[in-house]
Amino acid sequence: MSNRKAAFSAESYTLSGTPHVRCFAGARCVRLRAIRYDKDILNTIPYYDKAYNQIADVVSAAFSNKAVSWLDIGCGTGKMAKVAFEQCNVAKMICTDNSSAMLEAARQKISFSGVEFLKLPICRLEF
Repeated sequence: MSNRKAAFSAESYTLSGTPHVRCFAGARCVRLRAIRYDKDILNTIPYYDKAYNQIADVVSAAFSNKAVSWLDIGCGTGKMAKVAFEQCNVAKMICTDNSSAMLEAARQKISFSGVEFLKLPICRLEF
């Protein structure tokens, strides 16, 4: 039996009849927060997920499905990057975000080669 402490702690509770989990640290916590973040955006901005598909369609059409390099500024949970890899011919992608937790969520969501993750505020981007 190990004396190691758990990598995270969590508590579950019910709010307005909906089960919730509040977690405090660790990789599982990041995944739970990322899921919550994605759901909250969809509840706040209708059809937000459709915008990702439209962006991918425009990029594919504009570049005639040629390989592209993609810079995802403020990548969040990696949702746009995942759609881009699935629907476009992405040779290389750089995902940036100012939040370590969001970058970790994006790393867990994106399993494609050719992607680099950078913790970088937008104001520090050089091009």
